[in-house]
Amino acid sequence: MIKKINLSQQEKEEIYNKYKGGVSMRKLEEQYPYSFTFIQKLVKSFEFEDNLNKNYPQKDGYYIVAICKKTNIIIDDYKNTSGAITNHLKSTYPDIIIESNYKRKSKEYKTGKFWYDEYFLFDYVLIKKIKKCEYCDWTTTDVNNKSGAYEKHLKTIHNISIENHIKQYPSDESYFKKYEDTSEIGLVECKVCGKKLKIINEKHLNKHGLTVREYKIKYEHINIVSDDFLDKMKLQYEKCLKIQPFTRISKLEKKIIENVNDVAFESSNRTILNGMEIDLYVEDKKIGFEINGCLFHSEIFGKKDRNYHLNKTMKCLEKNIYLYHIFEDELYYKSEIVYSKINHILNKNKTIKKIHGRKCEIGVNLNNNIKKTFLNNNHIQGNDKSNINIYATFEDEVVAVMCFNNNRNMNKAKNHNKNIYELTRFCVKRDYIVNGIASKMLKLFIRNFQPDKIISFADIRWTPNPSNNLYTKLGFQFDKQIKPDYTYYNPKIDPYNRFHKFNYGKNKLKNKFPLSYHENKSEWEIMQEEGFDRIWDCGKYRYVLNIKKGEN
Repeated sequence: MIKKINLSQQEKEEIYNKYKGGVSMRKLEEQYPYSFTFIQKLVKSFEFEDNLNKNYPQKDGYYIVAICKKTNIIIDDYKNTSGAITNHLKSTYPDIIIESNYKRKSKEYKTGKFWYDEYFLFDYVLIKKIKKCEYCDWTTTDVNNKSGAYEKHLKTIHNISIENHIKQYPSDESYFKKYEDTSEIGLVECKVCGKKLKIINEKHLNKHGLTVREYKIKYEHINIVSDDFLDKMKLQYEKCLKIQPFTRISKLEKKIIENVNDVAFESSNRTILNGMEIDLYVEDKKIGFEINGCLFHSEIFGKKDRNYHLNKTMKCLEKNIYLYHIFEDELYYKSEIVYSKINHILNKNKTIKKIHGRKCEIGVNLNNNIKKTFLNNNHIQGNDKSNINIYATFEDEVVAVMCFNNNRNMNKAKNHNKNIYELTRFCVKRDYIVNGIASKMLKLFIRNFQPDKIISFADIRWTPNPSNNLYTKLGFQFDKQIKPDYTYYNPKIDPYNRFHKFNYGKNKLKNKFPLSYHENKSEWEIMQEEGFDRIWDCGKYRYVLNIKKGEN
């Protein structure tokens, strides 16, 4: 059983004052024996409680209740910790749209008032009787011990058994009499009906009109699964998942299987990487696909560190297997491009149109709007900010675009050589093959713009082999491997989106998140405090093409 952390008001204020003084939550985690999540909640709740007490001041001898303006029903839980107010609003106003918990909390933190303030009046009611803990300031209005909350408080907060407590305070014996024989080995007790069970599940709680979540909120710190039953569940997990083949197919994997033509995918292969799973594997091609859900492939929640995806790719490459990584947001926003790329990789696209590059007309600097639309429809990264592009048309239809840029200061030097270009995008129209077009477009660019050098970066997620790919075929030389990079992720803002780190540089965070910002905090510390996680990619390969004058 997890022991509840009980802080004095003095220690709460000490932690909060340090935070306001510029000490980051990560630094506080190092100074105190509490987790980052605990400190984050403490700080946020402390800020809210401060505003709460100004709007709903406490009075000695009274407690606050919420009174529905429409029905006059009184709800004791005016802070809505049990969800009673939310449930009441749903039944009273069937058409009401209840915003997400994140948005509701955001409103409360900003205004210092409850999100449901417009529906309720708040009033003071005289406290008739309370039961006070003999060891701290904790109190309960459960003077008849119907919930067993005091018993649980003593065990979890003060580590005192009922027997030892009664020895010190004999007058409490009658108070705990109802519960003195509840410690039956191997079972847990339902606090509603007193029945002892191996597990208090949804089926049992339906009899009481409760869900498991509501039960946990109402009876905080109460176990719903017995230790014996939990041990059996763990053993079953080991048996089913670790020993026997596990072939559950996720919704994302099903989408790919349904939209890729005539491919015998093997799902959840664990033999190739000695227990590490490859989501979809095509044995005859020696090609695998990782379908990475954003939440479960994040750094903090998903426990996927900066090298996780790269290491998996490299382990496959050692076995001559090409592993491609597809993130959830790509399937959500760019599904047709993803399916086309997979079909192309596996050479399984039935609707493909094959054209030879010599039959195409090529030109320089396609109209920006046409270029933007073409890249967004055909390239996984979408449009770019390149200042030069080469395009190819067949029968007056754009079939390929190659983009270059010499404005980006890649070496951060003031005297950046404008004759060094970056090849930023190349893509062919979906479901088309245009043989030789990349070489033809590159030669036209070199002939027209006379660059000294062209560099380009290949995303390892889509280019797993550094020595056999489009760049090496075009004459580029492998230069170096770039370490994995990250994007930010916050499922409460958008569960299907990764946010580019460029928009969250520390110089921008002062205006974005003024409450969390402090010059002594790092960008990552501030972003964590604002609820963001990170998702790491596989890194990139850097390629260079040195141009000999007089070529082409």
